[in-house]
Amino acid sequence: MFLMSVRQMSVLAADADSIPAYGRLSIGLGNDSVKCVDVGLIGIVQSLKGFQLGIAGGGVLNSMSGVGIYGLIGMTPDDVNGVKIAGFNYIGGHLRGVAIGGINIAGEGMHGLQIGAVNGSSIETKGVQLGIFNGADSGLRVGVFNMSDSGVGIGFVNMADTLLGVQIGVINNCCSNPSGTQVGIINVSEDEGRQIGLLNFNKRSRLQMLVAAGSYSPVNLALRVRNRHTYNVIGFGIGQKGWDDYLYSSAYYRIGQYLTLLPRFTVSADVGIADVAVMRKGTDAPKMFALEGRLNVEYEVHPKASLFATVGYASTRYVASGKSFRRKPFVELGVALF
Repeated sequence: MFLMSVRQMSVLAADADSIPAYGRLSIGLGNDSVKCVDVGLIGIVQSLKGFQLGIAGGGVLNSMSGVGIYGLIGMTPDDVNGVKIAGFNYIGGHLRGVAIGGINIAGEGMHGLQIGAVNGSSIETKGVQLGIFNGADSGLRVGVFNMSDSGVGIGFVNMADTLLGVQIGVINNCCSNPSGTQVGIINVSEDEGRQIGLLNFNKRSRLQMLVAAGSYSPVNLALRVRNRHTYNVIGFGIGQKGWDDYLYSSAYYRIGQYLTLLPRFTVSADVGIADVAVMRKGTDAPKMFALEGRLNVEYEVHPKASLFATVGYASTRYVASGKSFRRKPFVELGVALF
């Protein structure tokens, strides 16, 4: 009975389409399917309900329910319900379960989990992708590079055409943002949307150069990204305490919000942090940082130029100990160009 069963399954795996069965041990019932266990060097069957191992590769030509483990390539043109593991893991239908491989493709979407270097799913996707590159219509994606319009993308770079979900990463980019949210260091959108980050760019963004002099830092040069109601500033300042005392410099970042009171007159407030480097003659100065708060008024004298005045307060502290080095108010006058 057992020998007959093995012989029958060798024929079953190679049905009317002459599908090869190389080095196979098959235990099961059915005319063109495996309903229990299929093991082979190259495992190819019509359908599977159970377990299949293709040492070099293989696949299931129709639907699969169970567990399939393959070496280099695992091909299933139809649906998969269960677990499928392969180097190149192709599912032409819908995945309901788990796919693990170097490259995972679900042609008609998935309800489940994909884990691999490259994960792709189209149409309806409700699940999780974990990998280096992830692409799906929706769901949760965690990787280095993510592409999707809906759901949540968490990675170094997130891309979308029309953003309807959430992007969380270092760089977030979308062409249209009607109802999505971007959270990152650099957020880019061709239209307005919810953006939370250090630098936010959209169609209303205006890049300006700030040149200022003040009592805290005599010489300042900065870049301001001004949006509809908010702005971000990245800049650099230098100063000197006496001709023979010490020279200091600071690199700073600020985030703020402004209010237009009159067509050419605005008021704003911002907070920021600065990395302060102090250079004393003959000594190694300790590292310091400064926390700043500012109130600003600005008047536009030309469409490409405006004047501003600032009053603020800065607290400078030592990085190592956190102890205060200096606390003092300051004033600043400057011009915003472009």
